[in-house]
Amino acid sequence: SPDYQISLLAPTTVIILNMDADGDTELAEALLISAAEAAARSDPTKCSLDETFQVSRGSISPKAVVDGSIVQINTVDQFNQLWESIIAENHGPKAICGYLAAAYAIELVQKLSCESFGESIGRYKFDELVTELRDPKWNEEVLLPRVQQNLSSVYQSRLKWISEHSEHFQTKRDEREYEKAWIANYELSDLLRKHTCCLDEKQANRIRFLRYNQWPERRVATHEEFERLLEEERFGGRPGDKGDVAIYGENDSQFIVEVFRPERKLLTIEEFLSTSNSNAGQPQVFVLDLNGHFVAALTLEVDGVKSLVVLQTMQGRMIPHESTGGDHGPAAMPVVAFDVGWGTAEKFTP
Repeated sequence: SPDYQISLLAPTTVIILNMDADGDTELAEALLISAAEAAARSDPTKCSLDETFQVSRGSISPKAVVDGSIVQINTVDQFNQLWESIIAENHGPKAICGYLAAAYAIELVQKLSCESFGESIGRYKFDELVTELRDPKWNEEVLLPRVQQNLSSVYQSRLKWISEHSEHFQTKRDEREYEKAWIANYELSDLLRKHTCCLDEKQANRIRFLRYNQWPERRVATHEEFERLLEEERFGGRPGDKGDVAIYGENDSQFIVEVFRPERKLLTIEEFLSTSNSNAGQPQVFVLDLNGHFVAALTLEVDGVKSLVVLQTMQGRMIPHESTGGDHGPAAMPVVAFDVGWGTAEKFTP
């Protein structure tokens, strides 16, 4: 039986996709299905989504040390026509979840810096935040320019790599495929490093990139990614799918926490929680690697309930259901993020 399921809800169909050891492949298929559905919704004013899902952390698995809620807010449709012109301008991929996640991370950390956001907020303030994140005007005037900036930055970086490594590209088609590839972890890391340089120390200390250790997949990596993965060697793991817990030994780390201030570091969860700037229990902003998809998330106490709020940029449910384990596959990351954010992940081993 699958670890959990993802449901994509369209006006006339319900598609159930099993998530198992090959969850990244299934998730890629889900993204493509959502893209096909969104193509039929070509009105940019209908980019906003309205689904919300919630699950108790304690109901997912008995390993929870601190209970609370994992809340999924579907904000915008990454496949809507609203993004088409900036994607075309920057030779980007159809799936722009990583670019959106980075944009949300910067906007969220700036919102958390406002006086109206303390360590705990009421339901009214939370609903106000959700309404703004789904507001078509905010999407067009605030989010769109940030995503455009991110697309441009990655595109220029890829053009530079192509010009400096022409021997890697035999044809123009090879170059186009590289330009349009989905964003990689190292590219998302570069975006966050660039953005955090423009933030004050307190804001930058609140941003984390919680991602899978990709060292087990270096054999299939190409181009710049192959070189950049060297920094993940110390986290170990045997060759295979990074989402498969079976390839990690006792001293390996399946997950990496990347921090950007006071200096950039790649840390195990245990190392991160032992640092003075882990800010456990305080509002934090995450970019989460779901092994084929990226989302932004934040820890926040809402009406006294410890919460992880995940911003999803496609239709359907992504967070696990109750009593499903939720310890493996793409569903694992929101669970791990909750525990990291609330300072209990050292006691949680998927």
